Amino acid sequence: MSTVVCGTHTLTLDTALGARIARARMRTAATDPLGPARTRGLPQPFLMGRDAAVRLAHTAVENREPVNFHAPCGYGKTTLLRHLVALGHARGATEPHVYLKVGDFGLDDLLQRLVSELYTLRPAEASEEPVRLTTQQCAQVLGHANALVALDDVTLTESQLAYVRRMLPGCALVIGSGEPVLGEGGAVHDLGGLVRAAGVSLLARELGRVVRPEEAQAAHDLVGAVQGQPLHLRQTAALVTSGEHTLASLAAVAERDPGELDRLSIDALTADERRVLAVCAFAAGALIPATLVAAMADVAYVTTVLDSLHRKGLVEHPDDRFGLPVCKGGTYRGLLLGYFALATAERGLVEWFRERPAVGEEAHTALESAVGLLGYAAGAREWQAVIHIVRAVEPVLFVQGRWETWQRVAACGLEAARAQQDAVAEAYFAHQRGTLLFFQDRAEGAREELEKALDIRDRLADEEGAERTRENLAFVVAGPNGPAPPRRPPSRRRHRIRRAAVVAGAGLAAVVVGGFALDALGLTGPDDEGRGKPPGVSGGTSAGPSSGGGKGETDGKAGNGGNDGNDGNDGSGTGQKPGGSSGGGEGSGGVPPGGPGPEGNEGDPGAQGKKGERGDQGEKGKGGRDGRKDERGGSGGTDGEKPATPVVTPGSAAFRDTLAGFGAGGGAAGLGVGAQEGRPETRTFTVANPGSKVATVDTVELTGSDAFQVVTDDCTSVELGPGRQTSCSVTVAFRPGGVGELTARLTAGWGGSTSFAKLSGTGYASVLVGVEQSAGGTGSVEVSGLDDCAGPTCSYVVRNPSFTLTAVPGDGSRFTGWKGACEGVDAQCTPPLTGDQQAVAVFGPLTTSSSRPPTE
Repeated sequence: MSTVVCGTHTLTLDTALGARIARARMRTAATDPLGPARTRGLPQPFLMGRDAAVRLAHTAVENREPVNFHAPCGYGKTTLLRHLVALGHARGATEPHVYLKVGDFGLDDLLQRLVSELYTLRPAEASEEPVRLTTQQCAQVLGHANALVALDDVTLTESQLAYVRRMLPGCALVIGSGEPVLGEGGAVHDLGGLVRAAGVSLLARELGRVVRPEEAQAAHDLVGAVQGQPLHLRQTAALVTSGEHTLASLAAVAERDPGELDRLSIDALTADERRVLAVCAFAAGALIPATLVAAMADVAYVTTVLDSLHRKGLVEHPDDRFGLPVCKGGTYRGLLLGYFALATAERGLVEWFRERPAVGEEAHTALESAVGLLGYAAGAREWQAVIHIVRAVEPVLFVQGRWETWQRVAACGLEAARAQQDAVAEAYFAHQRGTLLFFQDRAEGAREELEKALDIRDRLADEEGAERTRENLAFVVAGPNGPAPPRRPPSRRRHRIRRAAVVAGAGLAAVVVGGFALDALGLTGPDDEGRGKPPGVSGGTSAGPSSGGGKGETDGKAGNGGNDGNDGNDGSGTGQKPGGSSGGGEGSGGVPPGGPGPEGNEGDPGAQGKKGERGDQGEKGKGGRDGRKDERGGSGGTDGEKPATPVVTPGSAAFRDTLAGFGAGGGAAGLGVGAQEGRPETRTFTVANPGSKVATVDTVELTGSDAFQVVTDDCTSVELGPGRQTSCSVTVAFRPGGVGELTARLTAGWGGSTSFAKLSGTGYASVLVGVEQSAGGTGSVEVSGLDDCAGPTCSYVVRNPSFTLTAVPGDGSRFTGWKGACEGVDAQCTPPLTGDQQAVAVFGPLTTSSSRPPTE
């Protein structure tokens, strides 16, 4: 399939010159070629201790009311939703039951996916091209659907979800999310953890045996320590089954820090298991086919490895696909970075897509891993890998109808081309992005991008490419319904202006920073404004929260949403604050003025505030409802005394084990998004003022091991509080100069009121020990705390500062000296414990007269 009808135009895929727009011929109504609703059964997952939640869901479904189950990741939302859908199929429900993982779907792509799940799209006649419905046509079709729709990992805002609900008036909606997203008109239920009895029963099931009487108390303590989280209970059972831990020891570990169970689980893995788990982690939580995991990890018998990881509670395994719970991606990436090879993953992914058809469920599920890997490659500034991945997934995004994601991916390729100063690729991706913006009814942005592409292609004397871009530009100028005007070359003056812009852009390419997050590849320009669409549909490159200022909602850099809520409705604000009350999500429609800001930032004044928790009669709330204390609004009253105690998050961070000596020393050179071998790992901490009184940060201090170093400090002397930014950030790098467990404390605050985060990490050295047996001499090397080395070579990962090597000659032999990192003839040696070291013990026969060590 190379041509698709969308509205009154067709789009033809061409990966050489760029996609081509043409006028569609007259045909039957676009919504006519819809087959009957599809039914696709799901395997029913095991569910324990959720009877109340299931009853609540059934009641809501019968009443055709939406229900929202929310909980942090790992508490079983996905299992519950899949159980409900599978149960409907098992009972022979006449209406379709659909499960859909939403994640980072834009709103337009989500509507396309819902249509494809509920209907079979086909040409009205055999001679006609396939159809991709417009957003309005999707709404028309979905308005007649009658189904149970389970939407998992929903990250839409309340206004965006309300729009989806209006598009599905005849459907029962079951929603899974990390936070409540439903708003009014439905049931919201905090899923929570399992009760003690159910938790112990799940633990016994995962152990494959009953909990023994002497283990009963430890089992109850463990369930309480992990707050009944099913994922941690599965991990615990796998650790006990391995024979290296007991329920009592793990209960003590979980009491201190439940997250330590992740580290223990990974420590118990083989090298192949770590490589496979690393691929799942860097695929950003996507559920992907086993064949793709094998290609990206370069591991044989990958299904066996994945099954083992699933039994250990480290990966999910629905529908013959594998992946991580979304919340575990960041944790596992930090612990497994040394086992992830970007070049291998990129090569495997690109080859996998080239060898398989772009249609079908397998290709669809693989897309999420590609987008996740693309985000990591862009963050690491591996621009050539970015270009390769974008070109590989374009055909799949085209065929699957994921044009909103395609536009975001093309924007990512455009930035990579600029950073590489690759004018040919830059023109291609600008052409693709402009073409896709046209189909999102964003004519101004489409025209700007296509003119950029045309200018570069003219300058490169690329006649075929320039002609293709002129064809598409003519349709943009004519508008959606007008005839295409005759093409004419641009004026000299305009050409000179465009050329100057291209040259200036190339000159700045060296300083472009790839601000790409794993959860949003939204790269927008001044053209990204809403055009009368529903919230988040085509007003931006992402359907992220419309209550924030685009990317500025996170880092205040790239967003086009409102500065502080006043300019967000048309996406024209500067996005310099971390998010406004009504800023458009990357230029999307936004929420009505006066809506609550996501971090308590200033919106239009709310109603008269009620009495604060500690203060007198409150001031007008800023973004809060009725001035009451609200996590998304203002705090109502003021305390009249002193600023609130600062909050540093996260409260603790365990850095990955790092090769000692690599990246050690001052300066931030080489720091990237995600540490690599030879680069220090960095963690960013947020300092927030949760109160109603402005405070100036006067303390940012790092104490403890000097292996931890502040590399960026955006907090010192910064005012935080109402009317200003409410948080700032400090980035810390881990650069161990030696081996062993290291700790430090990051303290931040104001006026003597401080908060801190605990930092920990382990430095290690890699030591290769060799045994050289000369003229019949024999011997071995004793390695402190580790297995002895009998030769010829042995490799050790050293974390103990007191590590030593001892040369032990065999019968009739003697030790003659060391080569490499150890020198001299003393039998005992401690090599330098930094980086990669080699030490070779040389043994000869007793008859050898020379007592000097051998020379190379």
